[in-house]
Amino acid sequence: MFGDNILAAALVDRITFKSYILNMNAESYRLKQREKVKAR
Repeated sequence: MFGDNILAAALVDRITFKSYILNMNAESYRLKQREKVKAR
């Protein structure tokens, strides 16, 4: 996308500086609710 790995790494470093990384690997409550409605 950027054509230069160093430039891309520097950009990601600047964007994520002083930010919080959220772990979003939990099970989706919307998917769980949809499966519950399907089972009825």
